[in-house]
Amino acid sequence: GVAALGGRVIVAGGYTADEWTAMDQAFAWDPAGSTGWEAIGPLPSARGAFAMAVIGDALYAAGGAFEQPGG
Repeated sequence: GVAALGGRVIVAGGYTADEWTAMDQAFAWDPAGSTGWEAIGPLPSARGAFAMAVIGDALYAAGGAFEQPGG
C-alpha cells in the first residue's frame, strides 16, 4: 500500500518479485529533505495487494492477501 501522512510518503507490504511471498516491511520518504527511504518498522502481519488510507492523523490498511493474488 501507499499513502501520504505528515508530509511523508509511506509504502508498506507487497510481494517479493521472485516467489510472491508477502512482506511485512514499511518505509517512509520525506520529499522535503530526506536522503532516502527510512525503515519505519514491520506491519503486524505480512500482506500485499491492500489499500492504505489516512483518516485524521492515523494510517489504516484494509484488505489484502498473504498469498499470490489469484493463487
